[in-house]
Amino acid sequence: MGEANGTTNTQTKKKSVTKVIVGWIAVFLVIGLAFYLIVYYEGPYPWEKPPEVESANVELYRFSDLTGWNNETNETLNVEIWLKNTGEEIAREISLFIRVRDQNGNIKYMDLPDITWELLGENETCSAIYIIDYEPGDTYVEHTIEVRWNTGMNSYLKETKL
Repeated sequence: MGEANGTTNTQTKKKSVTKVIVGWIAVFLVIGLAFYLIVYYEGPYPWEKPPEVESANVELYRFSDLTGWNNETNETLNVEIWLKNTGEEIAREISLFIRVRDQNGNIKYMDLPDITWELLGENETCSAIYIIDYEPGDTYVEHTIEVRWNTGMNSYLKETKL
């Protein structure tokens, strides 16, 4: 009987030592997790608002026009347009619509020119080129430029003196 009690006491002591070790491991894990959250975790914490992300905004970045000479029609105007996404989100499905009228209101050009890229990340640019034939008597042309993308649109009016 003495051996049975001694064995039981040894088993009980082993169980209590195991419980203490498991308890200390749990305490160290909780302390380690708290230390990680305080020192290394950069958020967002559940009580913080997520940072605001500026939506995509494709703007006319550069407008360059240059008059030239064409043997067939005598006068041409070469226009290069640069677009830039000034927002933080990606602008998708970018399209460009151009309408050009002379001083009398006659349409000289109306088309959707091809752009070099239809997907722009933050501060990325793309370009398009179009050519207008005009008469020697024309004094100026007005360019109506509409830039569209998946979440918005911008319009611009530019004038070129010939």
